[in-house]
Amino acid sequence: MELDWVTFTLEIINFLVLIWILQRFLYQPVLRTIARRKAAIEKTLSDSNAAQAGARALGMIGNGTDQVEIRVTAYKGRPGAMGYLRVQVASFEEQANARTLAARLRSQYSDVRIEVVELAVGRRYRVHVGRFTSEQQAESVANRLEDQFQVDPLVVRDDT
Repeated sequence: MELDWVTFTLEIINFLVLIWILQRFLYQPVLRTIARRKAAIEKTLSDSNAAQAGARALGMIGNGTDQVEIRVTAYKGRPGAMGYLRVQVASFEEQANARTLAARLRSQYSDVRIEVVELAVGRRYRVHVGRFTSEQQAESVANRLEDQFQVDPLVVRDDT
C-alpha cells in the first residue's frame, strides 16, 4: 500500500475547511450566546446583592420578609374624593419586621402606619409613610427613602 500524497493533501484541506466552517457558524455563535447569558446572570446577581444589602441595612434579612405584590384587593374609597398619597416603603409577611421598620421611620417621619392586607397567599403588613396632597411631595419622599434604605418604594393613593 502506497501513500497517495494528493489524496492525503486533499483530506487535510477538507478537514481544515470543516474546522473553519464549524468555528465560524457554530462555535463563535455559541460563545456569543454564552457571553450574553453570563452578562445577564451577573447583572441579576448584582441587582440581587444590592437588594440584599438594602435589606441588611434595614436589619430585615431572613424569614418573614416578603416581595411586594401589586394588585387591587378592595376599593372602599369615597366617591369623588381624591384622598391622600402615601409612600409604601415595604411589605412583610411577619408583623415584627413591619413594626421594626415603622419604628425606624418614626424617628424621621411623623405619619407612619402599618396596613394589614389579606391576600390569597396570606396576611401581609405594609409600611406606609406620609399623607401627601401632591405627587411631587410623595415622589420626593419615595426617592429619599430609596436612597436611604435601598428599597423600592411605591406611591399609593389612600382614598379611605
